[in-house]
Amino acid sequence: MAYRNVRRIRRQQMSNARRRLDQQLTAMILARVILFVLCLLPYIAQSFYIMN
Repeated sequence: MAYRNVRRIRRQQMSNARRRLDQQLTAMILARVILFVLCLLPYIAQSFYIMN
């Protein structure tokens, strides 16, 4: 019985660690996308200004 409890607790800890890593990865990707859009914004605005 104790062996099963230890295995169950260990699996829960692994899933929590995996979930935390997934959240960190999602936050990093979102930050990179936002930074990419912010860096491209001046070039897009300039190209629209030149076309008109």
